[in-house]
Amino acid sequence: MIQSYRGDRVYQKKIWQPVQKKIIEWQKQYTEIRNSSDHLPILSFQDGKEFIIIRQKRFQAQTAMHRLVGVSRKIYLFCRKQRSLKIIHAKFSTIPDDKIFNFLKMMVAKKLIFAENDTYLSLAIRVP
Repeated sequence: MIQSYRGDRVYQKKIWQPVQKKIIEWQKQYTEIRNSSDHLPILSFQDGKEFIIIRQKRFQAQTAMHRLVGVSRKIYLFCRKQRSLKIIHAKFSTIPDDKIFNFLKMMVAKKLIFAENDTYLSLAIRVP
């Protein structure tokens, strides 16, 4: 014997409708950005050894270019693998902890680094 609960399907459909609309909107935007003429990833970087240029394609807006030099470049590249805040602080011990945290917070706000539970991951893909 199988027991199941149907619940109020009309209510469920109603509360999920905004989510479905956002997904459809996101899919359209993603497709438009992805189908641009340059065929580069949406978020990519080029390393100039002394600096990196991060290229961030945006929907119906000009591509954003971010330039990182010095320690900022080193931290961003270090976070190409998921790193905990503790490990980042240990690696860059000469830099004050608050400066590292503020840099990471800024990069997360710009959607260039992903953060979860005090771990950080750089999102841009290296291109030649």
